[in-house]
Formats: sequence, structure tokens, C-alpha cells
Amino acid sequence: MREDSRQETGDSRQETVDSRQETVDRRQETKVRSQKSEVRQKNSDHGRQTASRLFAVLCHLFSVFCLLMFMPTFAAAASWDAGDVLKTYIKDHYPWAEVEVSDVRMSSEAPAQPPASITVEKTPPGKSVFRLRFADGRMVTASATIKAFDRVLMSRGAFRKGHTLMKEDVYATLMESARIPKGTIRSENGVYGRTLTRSVVASAPLTDAMVSETAVVKRGRRIVLCAEAPGFTVKTIGELKQDASVGEQVSVLNLASKKTIMGQLVDVDTVRVGF
Repeated sequence: MREDSRQETGDSRQETVDSRQETVDRRQETKVRSQKSEVRQKNSDHGRQTASRLFAVLCHLFSVFCLLMFMPTFAAAASWDAGDVLKTYIKDHYPWAEVEVSDVRMSSEAPAQPPASITVEKTPPGKSVFRLRFADGRMVTASATIKAFDRVLMSRGAFRKGHTLMKEDVYATLMESARIPKGTIRSENGVYGRTLTRSVVASAPLTDAMVSETAVVKRGRRIVLCAEAPGFTVKTIGELKQDASVGEQVSVLNLASKKTIMGQLVDVDTVRVGF
């Protein structure tokens, strides 16, 4: 009996040792598997990072390629300016002294070369519309805001009714056409020697309604005596002996010879005489 009991006890201890060994083996196997899994995960992460970097490099290279391919087209498209082209066209086809073009908008991308012809669909000034035809047959609509400026004569100072305007009394400037009063005088020749029919303030645009119909030059004014013949012209200084309007015959003192002669007052500064 005792021998059987000892044998059973020995078998039980051996089973316990075997069980513990199996547990150790399983733990070792689990640890090895875990380490292998970590290695695989690290390799996978490294692969993803490498692929991501490679993709970023390829994208960059592709963008550089596209830029190099299309840069000439963009540069060519910017070789002419629509605002400058429209400004030149307006100055060539309209009577204004100066124009200002802003807020230019195109209906589509235009070719690299300037338009071959331009048609006006909505006339300036203000919001205007143009049709641009190109050499390749394409048509592009362009809209723009146009301001037109013209030359006007302004009073240099404040003058009372009855004052005779002379060169020193006026100056020329540009004014937006939309603000120019009706009948504004544009040329100096149209105002010198004319008498104000009303008082005016300084820097006021002069109109036909503000001055007399004919220019009146006062007695005693120094003028240029001009005698012309085929092949030559003689000029000297004279003095008016009477009040006169431009276009009238007038008596003039030749200051060089001290003789009084007759001639035609052609403008406020000149009397034409014959030989």
C-alpha cells in the first residue's frame, strides 16, 4: 500500500512539473508571437510611411511638370492687356482728349495675341461692352467702365460782367465729359477778346452763354501787324486806334514807322495788312 501511495505521489508531482513546463512553453510561444507581430507592424508602418513619402514626391514632380508645360501659355496670355487695347481703340475712334478704362471683364480666356478687330456693342462712356474678334476666329466679349475727359477753358479768376477776356484770364484743363456743361468753350481762339455777359467765379468752365458773340479788342492794345506776299511774310508791332471786333477792318498805328494804316483784325492779337 505504501509503495502504491508513493508511486501516485510521484506521478502527481511529475504531472505538476509537466503542467508548469507547458505553461512556460505557452508563455514563451505567446511572447515570440507577440514579438513577431510587433516586427510585422513596424515593417508595415515603415512601408506606409515610405509609400506616403514617395507619393508626395511624385505629386510634387507632377506639379512641377504641369507648371513647366503650361507656363508658356500663361505667359503668352498675359502678353497684352485688355484695358490698354480698349483705351487705344477708344482714343482712335472717339474725339475725347483722354480716357480712363477700369473694371475690365472678359467672357472667357482670350488668345495670346491681341484682337484683330473690335466692335462696340454698348457705347462709352459709362458701362460699355465690346466684342473682340481674334485671328483664330474666336470671339470674346469684354465689358469695362469708361470715363472720358475733354479739354475745356476755365476762368483763372473771378471777373465781373463786361470784362474782356484775354489770354491771361483763362486756362485749359481736362474735365470728365459727363460733367462738362452744354456749350462749354474748348478753344482759346473762341474766347480771347470776347466780353463777359455775366459775372463768373474763379475756376468756372466758360460757356458760349457767358460771353458775347464776337470778340471785342479795345483801343490801345498792342497787336502784331502782318503783311504777306507770295514767298515772304513781314511782321511788326502795332497799336489799335479804335475798339474793334474780330473780322472787322481796323485802324492801326505802325509803331516802327509811326504811320497809321488799315487792316483786318483776324484775331485778338493779329491785324493783317496789304502791301
